[in-house]
Amino acid sequence: MAQSLDIADFLGLRDMPNFARTPGSFVAMRRTDIAPLAYEVVVNAPPRPDTLEALVAFADGASPDLVRTLYEACNGMFVGATKFGVYGVREAGIDRSDFESATNTPWSINLPNIYERPASWPHAALIVGVGDAYATAEESTRLYHSIEAGPRICVSPETDFEAEVRAYTSVEDWLSAEVALALADRDRW
Repeated sequence: MAQSLDIADFLGLRDMPNFARTPGSFVAMRRTDIAPLAYEVVVNAPPRPDTLEALVAFADGASPDLVRTLYEACNGMFVGATKFGVYGVREAGIDRSDFESATNTPWSINLPNIYERPASWPHAALIVGVGDAYATAEESTRLYHSIEAGPRICVSPETDFEAEVRAYTSVEDWLSAEVALALADRDRW
């Protein structure tokens, strides 16, 4: 079994302004211009081992190695609100009074894969991320990021799986590139 990624190291989070380890997450790049407790980057700690195994089983057709590598590193993340996000799972028994669980509840991986799955997306493609690509200040395209059987991670418009925008063969390359793209646009929240 490969060693788990240290997401704070490979994304360079510790070198970002206002880096902090909070219960259950990493945060960086505080944005008081947005809100008193807003951060440009929020990365949730990995899920429990039983939840990780449930995620790998849920992937059903997507590369289990890529799914495992991603979720051993984090249980979802946000970069600049909606510029880039990785879906995660809510741990069983979440207690809203528990600071660790309540501070950075991930966007549910169920939403794009079960409840709002676009018709053009094949069942074997596990949608793990989302972001916006801006053509102009007013026009944007919603992009979904999916792990395929290939194994690869594909980025495509929400409405057209076949119109691939970018593709990656490792979780490290995907996260590094997509986080960098999202951080390059600091003016758009």
